[in-house]
This record gives sequence, structure tokens and C-alpha cells, in this order.
Amino acid sequence: MPRGAIITELNSKTIDTLADFTAAISELGDGARVTVRYVTIDDPNGSQLRSIRIDRRWFPARQCQRDDHAGYWPCTELPSNAKVELPAPASAQLQRIDDHDAAAIAPSLAFITFDMPYAVSVSPSATTTAPD
Repeated sequence: MPRGAIITELNSKTIDTLADFTAAISELGDGARVTVRYVTIDDPNGSQLRSIRIDRRWFPARQCQRDDHAGYWPCTELPSNAKVELPAPASAQLQRIDDHDAAAIAPSLAFITFDMPYAVSVSPSATTTAPD
């Protein structure tokens, strides 16, 4: 979802107020896959529908409100009424490798997949190349 989007529906529940959003997000636990409908300032008459995964482990659901006297934004955790589903234990069997050197390092190798929650860009001036 782009920055500044206005959420109008979360998990098939209409979102008209902040209280509606708080109630809808409280029903969702970490790892839940839900749909979200939103509009943007670029296209206020059209809406977009996306599927998202709730990540409360790295990004806890919080509501913050500015405190002018303290000079910062104190936050409170939003409750989660959903039961967190833990992943089932898994195991793997290594393939038989005839090459002795490859067989020695095979148990150390891992295939890792991940999602980046924020886009990362590098300006051309930040990259360096080795001199010829």
C-alpha cells in the first residue's frame, strides 16, 4: 500500500472511523492473511484491493497520539484477540552427495527467503567501482 492511502475496508469489514480500524485489526493475529481496500489521493474515485499479511512480530500494532506538553507521541499497544498459529515443526533430509568436499559443507548451506517491508534504493553516486 502506498504512503498516505486511506483504508476503507479490512478483512471484509467497512472502515469508516479509527475505532472501526482498531476493532478490525484487533481480530487479526500475527501471520494472518487478509484483504485490504484503500483509496489514494491520486485516484480518490477508484479503490485498490490487496492481500496483505499481518506482521505483529516486527511491527506491533500501536496507536499513537501526539502529546504537546511532553513533546512526543506516546503509543499504546492495540489488543489482539486472535489466537496466534505457530508453524508446524519441519524437518529436512539432505540429498546424497558423492563429492566428498561438497558433502562436507552441504549441512551448512541454507536457502533463505524474505520480504523487505520497505523499499531500498541506492543512488549511483553511492556505489563505487574498482579502478581499472
